[in-house]
Amino acid sequence: MNVEGADPVTAGQILNALGALGRSVFVAPQQRPDGPTDEEAPELLGGLLGVAELEAAVRVNPAAAPPASLPALQQGWQAQIQHTRLRRAVLVHRLQRTGYDIALLDETAGPEDEPPPALAAADCCAMAAAHLLLVEERSAQGDYKLWRQGLDDAEEFLRQALHGLATSRQRLDMWDPPGTDDPGNRDQ
Repeated sequence: MNVEGADPVTAGQILNALGALGRSVFVAPQQRPDGPTDEEAPELLGGLLGVAELEAAVRVNPAAAPPASLPALQQGWQAQIQHTRLRRAVLVHRLQRTGYDIALLDETAGPEDEPPPALAAADCCAMAAAHLLLVEERSAQGDYKLWRQGLDDAEEFLRQALHGLATSRQRLDMWDPPGTDDPGNRDQ
């Protein structure tokens, strides 16, 4: 999804923000006398996102009852992204990144290995949500071809998610058959 109307920050500004947060990134001055380049901005942004998301995870517990800090976090986020179309674009990007990040959680897998079914299902759910947000925009634009394609893509991701869920449940049932209350039964 293209994000128009947003003023991109420079790689140097991102580097300064990381430095202000105490997360220094080494940029060799002899190799880059003018500082980091725009081509390096995505990696620097990834670092800045990592810092911000880790800090949010430390400070905000959405599972708390009530989640006292979550509304303040959301208000701060919305204050930075005031237009609905831009919010949707950012959410689509976030969901896509989440899907890719979930796939990387299986540290033991090689490139040819299938991820554990619950991880694969979670990845597919994030991707389905991203596609459904795109569908919402495409329907508002009257782009029926892309609307249909988005629905087809979301449906396929949801099919894969349900398959992963079913496979994960089958594995659980092999280790802990339904109706067994004793967790020690797994070793029998």
